[in-house]
Amino acid sequence: MRHGAARRKERAEEDAAEGARAGLMRAVRQLAVVALATVLTYVAFSAMGAREGPAVTETAPAALLPTQNESGRTAPEEPPCAMAASKEKLLLANKASNIVDFARHVVREDSQLVTVTFASFSYRDSLINWLVASERVELRAILIVCLDKDLEQFLLHRGIPCFLEGRKEAPLESNVDPVEDRPSEDYGEAGDADASADDEDEEGAGEDAEEVEVAGAEVFSDDAGEQLSRSTVQSLFVTRMEYLMVLLENGFDVLFSDLDAVIMQDPRPLFEVADVVASRGSFPNTVGKHWGATMCMGFAFFKSTPGVLSMMENALRRTRFTRDDQRGMNNALLQIFGHSPEKAFGRKLDRDDTMHAITLDGAADFKLMILSAFALPRFCKILTVEDWNANVIGAHCRLPIEERGSHDKGNEASRDLAMERYEVFCDIKALHGKRASQKIVITNKRNGKKKFDFRDPDDLSVLLLANEAPVGMQEFAAWLRKAAKTCDFGAFAKIPASRDMMPKL
Repeated sequence: MRHGAARRKERAEEDAAEGARAGLMRAVRQLAVVALATVLTYVAFSAMGAREGPAVTETAPAALLPTQNESGRTAPEEPPCAMAASKEKLLLANKASNIVDFARHVVREDSQLVTVTFASFSYRDSLINWLVASERVELRAILIVCLDKDLEQFLLHRGIPCFLEGRKEAPLESNVDPVEDRPSEDYGEAGDADASADDEDEEGAGEDAEEVEVAGAEVFSDDAGEQLSRSTVQSLFVTRMEYLMVLLENGFDVLFSDLDAVIMQDPRPLFEVADVVASRGSFPNTVGKHWGATMCMGFAFFKSTPGVLSMMENALRRTRFTRDDQRGMNNALLQIFGHSPEKAFGRKLDRDDTMHAITLDGAADFKLMILSAFALPRFCKILTVEDWNANVIGAHCRLPIEERGSHDKGNEASRDLAMERYEVFCDIKALHGKRASQKIVITNKRNGKKKFDFRDPDDLSVLLLANEAPVGMQEFAAWLRKAAKTCDFGAFAKIPASRDMMPKL
């Protein structure tokens, strides 16, 4: 019996040892599985830096490019232009269901200013160029409205949130009621028989009316780069004004900028001078005939004040009726300030005026400043080097009609060529410091006088800037900062990113 008991004891000890060994092996296998899963996850996230991967998944926030603060502790550096501070904040911004909630994610702590631009995937090269220029002047609170999901994904993989137009989960409406039929009597200025007709400017009223359609088509195109229909563009004009209204109502100051309005100097000092600041145009014709010039919506700043909000109610109603934001805005301004430019500005304006124009004290309960024709030039060819150095804030250049050749009005290549010609496009050669100046000197054979002109690039592939922009938040952040320091804008004129600008009135 003793022998049997001893055998049972030995067998129990062997079973216990075997169980311990089996448990140890199971633990080892589990650790191996966890380690393999960790490695695979790391590889998957690393792959996003080399290719366009699937949508970014929710992970713990990763701060961009940590730096040392004054106390010696590591602190995240301010994200570059348009970028989110972390993956978590990027995802939260892209989940915003209306434009105001989205703006709260992109605004920076030191200001209520947001710069709004609309873009589609086919114009991603121009968008990247515009972002490089904006980072150069440290204009960073950027609100991008994406017109298609392809651009949303393109930006998402580079850490840039965008508001996808058409996102309607929780629409945020303005307090302004839409106009259902024809404009009501209050559209006309008291005592003006023809004021109400300002909103009924004929669509075919000369080249200016045609250019408004072109201006929209330059920004708004579908995934294949084809210009959108006129009705679609007009709907987007209304959407822009509706976004502007609700942002102002919620306390945001707003700068609207087209992608081809490339910012070359910090414009914010000018925003301290007036409540509404805009580049100069000549459309709509009715306002241009009265004042001599108009306000252009391609570059326009609005301060959130009671006076501006009151004006915007009128402008939004007019835009919903005319389906054109520049026409609606200018006719609203004409009603407020009157037909006499002498009473509004103290002088007659001109489309090619080299002086800024600001409304007189007491003319209205807000100040309007229309920038000089040289501040954001459209006809860049007429400027001398001295003009560029002394006046230019940004460039909204276009090719002269006689030089557009096979490039149709509003064609993407025509617009990009204009920016490249006047050295406001950060092309691939400029990015690497190898671009030769596009400026050339021409000597008149008869009188020996010299003037300068610009040439176009031989190889249009230098304009494919988006191909240079790496995937990955940290990788793109580093690239964008470097590009802003490396790329030249207006290199032939050596325009600084900022200087002490006081408007010449």
